[in-house]
Amino acid sequence: MAFIVNTIGAIIMRQYEYSPYILSLKEGDNLFKSIINYASYANLKSASISGIGALSNVTMGFYHRDTKQHTRKLFQETYEIASLTGNVTLADEGWFVHIHAALGGDNFQLFGGHLINAEASASTEIVIFPLNYTVIREKHPDLEIKVIPPFITL
Repeated sequence: MAFIVNTIGAIIMRQYEYSPYILSLKEGDNLFKSIINYASYANLKSASISGIGALSNVTMGFYHRDTKQHTRKLFQETYEIASLTGNVTLADEGWFVHIHAALGGDNFQLFGGHLINAEASASTEIVIFPLNYTVIREKHPDLEIKVIPPFITL
């Protein structure tokens, strides 16, 4: 039997220790802070995430290997989530949430990339698939970003 816990302003549904969770966010909640708060609350080791619904005040990024920098762009309207996938891991500074998303506006055009920041909008629902092991990110020696090891060069 699933149960519902109201914590940190989000509704959480869960059945077993490693069964998926549904994190339903309130409008205006910061997506990343909500996921991190829940990861701490649930004492997750690591997780895979997926999402549907809508986001607003979205900052997207594109990583340039040559400059080792992200180009960032802010989208201030509300956008439907066409695809949202990522993971929750650990890094030196604590929880590390890595998300990529494809979003669409009222013109039915999609855009996407590395999700850097976003707020929940109408019916933002994140499914968290807990892993029973801890994944720790490390700085890649060439890319200068935190990645999941091993570092393999083909």
